[in-house]
Amino acid sequence: MRYYCNVCKETISERVYHYSMDKFGRALCMTHQKMPTYQNKENKATPQAQRLSKALNDLRVQNELEYDDGHKHVDIAIPSAKLYIELDGSQHAFNAKQIIADDDRDKGSQKSGWTTKRFPNAYVDKDVDGLAQSIAILVRKRENELKQYSFTGIAKSVFKKLSET
Repeated sequence: MRYYCNVCKETISERVYHYSMDKFGRALCMTHQKMPTYQNKENKATPQAQRLSKALNDLRVQNELEYDDGHKHVDIAIPSAKLYIELDGSQHAFNAKQIIADDDRDKGSQKSGWTTKRFPNAYVDKDVDGLAQSIAILVRKRENELKQYSFTGIAKSVFKKLSET
């Protein structure tokens, strides 16, 4: 298996890949690991986001902590599945203004083709591994769907149908 830096796309070793996934939540070459932009992300992420990101990495689900999509920051992004994971405190469940703000943000993500899943911090505290396993299953499902509906996926299905006739 080959590993690549998420930023510059240069090939990296398996050792560098695993280190950067554990430390930064994304595959980074040595040059990008030394950049302040990536070194501080873990410090900004909540303990729950850090723990869930690590549990996802352990399941080989590539993810990015404190992802900036240009309009907002999300706790964890999984680009291969176009999936945002937000870990919320209780204010997200019991404050009408917060619920409306979250809804507006999620709609903005949907327009870009991303889905946002929200989980209470308490889920991570109770069973981070169980939550990570459930998310990993969802990620694989979404990755397959995205491949199916990509241009190459559609072209393959068309060629397959043409060859069957």
